[in-house]
Order: sequence, then structure tokens, then C-alpha cells
Amino acid sequence: MIITQLQVKNFRCFEQKTLDFSAPITLIKGKNGSGKTSILEALYYACYLRSFRTHNARDIIALGSQEFFIRARIGANALTPQEHDLRIGNAGDKKLVKFDGQTITSFKKLMDHYRVVALFEDDLALVKDGPEVRRIFVDQALLLLDPDTLALFREFRHILDNRNALLKKYQGRSLSDMTSYRVWTLQLWNRSLEMIQARKELLAIFERKVNELLSHFAQELTIELTYSAKYELDKEDFTLFERRMDALLATELRFGRSMFGAHLDDIMITFTNKNTRTFVSRGQQKLVVMVLKLALLEQLTQKRGKTLFILDDFMTDFDEQRVETLVNLLAGLDTQLIFTSPIYHEILERVLKGSGADLQTL
Repeated sequence: MIITQLQVKNFRCFEQKTLDFSAPITLIKGKNGSGKTSILEALYYACYLRSFRTHNARDIIALGSQEFFIRARIGANALTPQEHDLRIGNAGDKKLVKFDGQTITSFKKLMDHYRVVALFEDDLALVKDGPEVRRIFVDQALLLLDPDTLALFREFRHILDNRNALLKKYQGRSLSDMTSYRVWTLQLWNRSLEMIQARKELLAIFERKVNELLSHFAQELTIELTYSAKYELDKEDFTLFERRMDALLATELRFGRSMFGAHLDDIMITFTNKNTRTFVSRGQQKLVVMVLKLALLEQLTQKRGKTLFILDDFMTDFDEQRVETLVNLLAGLDTQLIFTSPIYHEILERVLKGSGADLQTL
């Protein structure tokens, strides 16, 4: 799949804007406030049906308007030999999505035709912030690679919510409904085990891929991805886990929430034997995030076909050699790339020009 055209109306700073994409690589230049990031936000929204900048769709609607509109034309390729038309309208809390004229209600239905991997400055949270950000990254990767994983995630959330509601109800006192507690505990254990196994399998693939990518920069650079679980559920059976249930229950009743499960786990990222959160430079942190996203992009492209990769002014800390290496790696993935850059980023513009990129200015 490739995006051939994007139209937006009443979206952020744009009353109306149309962009055509005629090359595999596009660089969108513009001053701060010109709307570069908003263009990428629209491309992202058209895939995930949500923004990466806000949870409130009203924030996206242009000032003075009541709704916004996005239209994406998706070009033909070997897997989808016809052009497709994706239209999204949003008026406050009401959303209407049509793909080739048919109404759809979930981004899962778009996955066969339109996939996006995004890289933004905020993605540094992957290495700088807490466990939740890394869990979300891995789970989103699993979902992109296999949309059917959505059923597992929804079931896990349903079980966790019900188990937490039970614990909250009896918080600070004795639990009289042990039957429900044991039923929800077994279900949470089973679904957590499935999620842990899926995450670990993906991390093993990613670790190999990111180290292959790093070898293009320097042989001595390495990344290690380690799954860190509060309870190693995949190393014991439920019978052994159940023996500790009394002590677990006492702790859970004190806090009023589930104190085990895949929702509490973390992924430790080590860069050349250093913890990425505290012992590496900003440039190294950016390189780690970049190769993690590239690993996802490469895996997704191989498994599901061409994928759009959007990068919002992310390479300002890289020197020309590193920029050139990254662009060459990206160009070799046979996918569509859309970069944004401030007017003054001469290095990126020069490298992209050499790769045949289409340059557009807002």
C-alpha cells in the first residue's frame, strides 16, 4: 500500500489542505507552526482512528469549526490491485469512517490496506519513562503484526477490570466471595501467560533485528531487550502459583487492585551494557528508539506488506553520516517514507535529495 493523496478539512490549523505523494520518499519542510506535525497526525489518525497528540478529538477540530474531515487515497499494489478511498469525519464525539464507501467501526478492518509506523520526539519516552510506555509499544507491535491479537487484549482487560472491581469492593476488609476471586485469578493468570509468551517471542525477534541494524553504525554497539515480570508465570504452573494466593490476597485487599499480571511487567532496554534511561546520551537514546521502530517496520513490511513510516523532525541530533546510514536503511525496506523537517535542516534535505525524495514546503 502507498498513500497517493491526503486531504484534510478543518483539521488543526488547516481550513482545507491537499497533499499529493508521488515518490516513495517525501520531505515536508516548514517553519514551526506551519502544520507539519498536523499532516503526520492526520495520516496517523487515518490508520488508528485516534491521535498521538490528544485523547480528545475536539482538540483536533480547527478553531471555529464543529467537525474535521480526512480523506486518504491508497494506491494499488500487488496485494491490492485497485485504488482505495478512506474517508473519516469527526464531529465532537461522533465519528464516521468509510472505506471504499463501506462504513467500518474499527482500525482492525483497515490493517489489510493501510498501516502506519510513526516516530516522534515523544517516542523518547520508550527509553526515558516508566514501564507502561514500553508495554504499549510491544502490545501495539503485536497488534499491527497480527490484528487478531485484539481479542486477547480485550479479554485481558475485561478480566482485569472485573477482578479489580471485586478487590476494590472488599478493600481493607475480609473477602467473602472466594469463589469469584479464584475464578478471576485463574483467568488473569491464563491470559497474562499468553500475553507474556507473545511479548517474549516478539522481543527475541526484535533483539536480533535491532542488533543487525546497529551493525551498520558500529560493530561494538549492542542492544539487549529483557522481559522483566513481577511474577515469572511462564516458569511455573497455576498450582504452584495458587500456593502463594493467601499472601497475594492480603496485599491486594490492602491496595484494592490486582498485584500480579501482564499489566505490571516491564521491558528493560540496555544499550552497550548501559541502562538507556540514565546512562546514555540523548543521541544514543534517539538511535535506540529509531532502530526499535525500524525493527517493527521491517517485520511489519515482511509479514503484511508495504507500510507507511512517518518521522516528525526526529533526526536533528544526528550527524550527516548517521542520517545517511538511516536513510539508506529506510530506503532499502521498500516502503513509503514521509519526513518532516524545519526549514534549516540542511543535512537531512541534502541526504534525502540524493535518495530521490520529493520535497514539499508548507
